[in-house]
Amino acid sequence: GFPHGNGTMTYPNGDIYMGHFLNGLPDGKGKSIHMNSDGNVIYEGDFKNGMRHGTGKHTGKDGREYEGQFLNDNVHGK
Repeated sequence: GFPHGNGTMTYPNGDIYMGHFLNGLPDGKGKSIHMNSDGNVIYEGDFKNGMRHGTGKHTGKDGREYEGQFLNDNVHGK
């Protein structure tokens, strides 16, 4: 009953995740797009248990970018 392996999920709010799933959650390499009326928030990189975790690139709705480490869905390290 849960997504497992590579695929694409479109959520009811319009958000999209493309990448690897483990037990229904983003886990491994992937890309998430959070749709907003004033701009999209994009993250591409590593996920663990549905959270940004590892190396990745976050692009905010205002276009600002952070590329580096994430830990438990938060910016971490360099």
